[in-house]
Amino acid sequence: MLCYRTLITIGVALVLGGIPTSAAAQIPVRSVSDAGELHRELSPKDEISVLQVSGDVLTGRLVRLEAGNLEIRIPPSAGHPPGLFSLPLTNIRSIERRPDSSKNGALIGAGIGAGFALGMFSWAFASDRNEMDEWGKAYLVGGALTSGIGALLGWAIDAAHSKPRVRLELSAAPPRPGQSVRP
Repeated sequence: MLCYRTLITIGVALVLGGIPTSAAAQIPVRSVSDAGELHRELSPKDEISVLQVSGDVLTGRLVRLEAGNLEIRIPPSAGHPPGLFSLPLTNIRSIERRPDSSKNGALIGAGIGAGFALGMFSWAFASDRNEMDEWGKAYLVGGALTSGIGALLGWAIDAAHSKPRVRLELSAAPPRPGQSVRP
């Protein structure tokens, strides 16, 4: 007979083994020639880093993408003055979209698992509170397990629906100063 620790280990290994992941060093690079292609890759509220032709890098959230301009909101802690910046696409060399954090999915899943455990504990307490010393520890362990499983499933679902990291090279942008142009 397998103990519960072995079953938990096997379950976690099966769940984690089935989640596709990509290495951090493998960033897809796509060459983009017009604003229509940018609209397919980027959407408002994406966290992006913009490399300008001058070599300056701006990091913030995409606000709007128009035919010839890109608007980005820079937070106060980004190293540049905070605010809304409008950049012409001709001044942009590349744009990198960062992936969404899966932390919020894990927190939501843990909350759902803890809520389930609290509901079961409340039901058991209401029906048999005199014998809580017998079943209380089992419900405590069950609550920790359902919270952990919920966090793992929430993380996996959020990670599966997150946009991947991508780097977009704007082919319409002129080369940086000092950079040679290949034919």
